[in-house]
Parts: sequence; C-alpha cells; structure tokens
Amino acid sequence: MKKIVDFCKSTGKKPAETKVFIIGFAFKGRPETSDTRFSPTIDLIKLLKQAGAKKLFGYDPFVPGAEIKRLGAIACDLKRGFEKTDCVVVMNNHESYAKINIRPLLNRMKKPGLFLDSWHIFSKETVMRVKGIVYKGLSG
Repeated sequence: MKKIVDFCKSTGKKPAETKVFIIGFAFKGRPETSDTRFSPTIDLIKLLKQAGAKKLFGYDPFVPGAEIKRLGAIACDLKRGFEKTDCVVVMNNHESYAKINIRPLLNRMKKPGLFLDSWHIFSKETVMRVKGIVYKGLSG
C-alpha cells in the first residue's frame, strides 16, 4: 500500500483520481482456487479506500466477477484493467499468470505507471523495457 501512495505522491496523482488494477483476489494461487477467505487483497482494498482511492478494478481467473464486486472492485478482464490504469498490483501467484503476454498490456497503461508485482512473476527487465513503467516488488 505504501508503495502505491508513494508513487501517487511522486507523480502528483491524487488517490481519488488514480486507477488501480488489482490482479488476484483468491487467498492463494497454488493450488489455484476461487477461495477469497483471508485474502490479502481484501486488506489492500480497505487501505486503498481509506487513502481515498475510488477507481479500483479487479481480475482473477478463478474468482467470479460478483465476488470481486462484493469485495469492493469493478470486475473486468485484463485488457480493460490495464487500459489507462496508473497502477497494477499482482496479489497472488496463479500459475496461469505466467502465460500472460505482459508487454502489450503494459503499453495500455498511463505513463508514468507503477507495476507492483508481489510475487515477482513477471521479469523486471521486461516490464522496465516499457518506457514510463516502474517495476516494484514487495522487497524493492
């Protein structure tokens, strides 16, 4: 959460105007499940809303859109989620994420943009090749 707020401050973006796309609502990605109980994404959404965020979008290949909406985000597919988004947050490690062709999706983001990959699923080098996108993991 702090990395998102820091990114907003450093780029002059207000949380209320920042589109955040959250990938991963299930509690865990391996084995792949639709179970959202105790998911850290629930806490992230609460914290983002407390900070003033209003444009929260979400995707999970196993969690139904109605559940994503219940948890506080607008359910969408990957293309719509990346479209003109300021920040993408990868919250779990579904095996299917490794098959995502990330570069064309990153090109859909606003620049500057933040790609926060909690699980280091995507190559930092690949992400950073897209001009204007900053890659962060949990540790850096």
